[in-house]
Amino acid sequence: MTQIDFPSKSSDEINSNYYCYSIFLFVNPTSGGNKASIFTKAGMEMFKISDPVSASVYIYDIRDGKKGNKPGFLEVKKITEKSDRNMPVYIIAAGGDGTVMWCVNELEATGINFEYVVIGVIPFGTGNDFSRALNWTTILDNPFDNGLARFRSMIQGWVEAKISEHDIWTITATVDDYGNFYKIDSSSRKKKVVSINNNNNNNQYKDNEINRNNTLNIDIPKTPNIAKKLTFHMSNYFSVGIESRIGIGFDINRTKNASLNKFRYGIEGIKSTLRRTTAVYDLIDKCTVVVDNNETNNKNSNNLGNSPNKEKIIFVTDKTKKYSKNICSCINSSIDNISTNQEIEEFPLTPLSSIIVEDLPILLPCTSLIFINIPSFASGNDIWKYCKGNCGIKCKWKSEEIESMLISKQKMGDGMIECVSFPSAVSIGLEMAIKGNGRRVFQGKGPIKLYFRQKNFHSTCRKVYFQVDGEYVIAYYPLCFEICYKRKIRVLLGNLEKSSNTLSIFKH
Repeated sequence: MTQIDFPSKSSDEINSNYYCYSIFLFVNPTSGGNKASIFTKAGMEMFKISDPVSASVYIYDIRDGKKGNKPGFLEVKKITEKSDRNMPVYIIAAGGDGTVMWCVNELEATGINFEYVVIGVIPFGTGNDFSRALNWTTILDNPFDNGLARFRSMIQGWVEAKISEHDIWTITATVDDYGNFYKIDSSSRKKKVVSINNNNNNNQYKDNEINRNNTLNIDIPKTPNIAKKLTFHMSNYFSVGIESRIGIGFDINRTKNASLNKFRYGIEGIKSTLRRTTAVYDLIDKCTVVVDNNETNNKNSNNLGNSPNKEKIIFVTDKTKKYSKNICSCINSSIDNISTNQEIEEFPLTPLSSIIVEDLPILLPCTSLIFINIPSFASGNDIWKYCKGNCGIKCKWKSEEIESMLISKQKMGDGMIECVSFPSAVSIGLEMAIKGNGRRVFQGKGPIKLYFRQKNFHSTCRKVYFQVDGEYVIAYYPLCFEICYKRKIRVLLGNLEKSSNTLSIFKH
């Protein structure tokens, strides 16, 4: 965790009227089986307190208003334009992990300077991985009982919390001309193809369900509003594989009861273990990272091409293929203009210009590939920490970079992302009880690109299950997934011991 140095505040300063805090609660009332609505039902939209600190508190339903023009965030913008960076505005998301990213997206859409806000969370929901990573792990009693006693203690916890940095990434998924994306519609709980609203370019659901045979209609490419590219902002993790297939089944059968949801997730895990799912290893062609020519470790790396931004191979999967040092056609051109047949061009190879795949890092067989940004996955599992020393790639010799990766720690806010593979669905399930089933694949900066194998359109329909922060998607005929660093935000790091001793579970 990268911490930021701010002028320290003594207890006298905290309790003085000199510090008048601005605290905004953005509530998703549907989170946690509607438990988060306790904040909006109270009817207290704005109030001031003087104990334990002087603070103005604003409570908004995050659903109110249009994106970029929501009343609560417009008020935040007014205050930040007059505030000091050392006296930030507190943005508290009351909901699940998705509510946190909703706040981040709205802050950006409203044009608010992120240097003038800090973000905290009151966790509701099922997984709450973001709040677990920041030590906000409890669901609170009614905050407005007993003269706001509980709410006052929450405020004191926020203003006394350390402020740390956290990285936000952008995930861009692209499919070919015959491909598309499916999501679970939140109202009907059915799979629906994602289309583009031509008026505002927002992704919408097209009322066209996937058929029983998992095949695509040949007319799909002729429909102009079918989305060929999706972009997500990622805070926690991005994964490809069987865990996302489990998540799709879970999303279809999601309930408002947290205990039933966990039971349902287990059932979906058993189902996915018993039925055949194409392994990620058999879908991915290679993974690369774009490196700066000025980096010293670039001198002896296996690079594709001589373009200003070179792509260094993290791993390949096809043992029978030769990779050209010339850049493949999809690197130097827009991914939007690539057809399935052109997407990976094979150049003539000579003994001096080719790299035999055995000389490159080869991904060990796996069913899931997880890019993780926080030390919490699937309700609190620190998968990077516990797979220390386990290597998920095979190569003739281990470079210093790989040796370092196998023993390095994960730090939030360091501008790097970690990648872990799991060999089977069973190994993912066992991780809940027996730690260390994962294998380390990569740690570093982006952009990172996952290229998928391309087959003839008339062959078996290829589909990839993936998720971004618990949002599950099916991609048909994927070309490339790209992970790019976007920005840093400032977050509140809770005191785990204090919070567990002073806050109890909300049972109503």
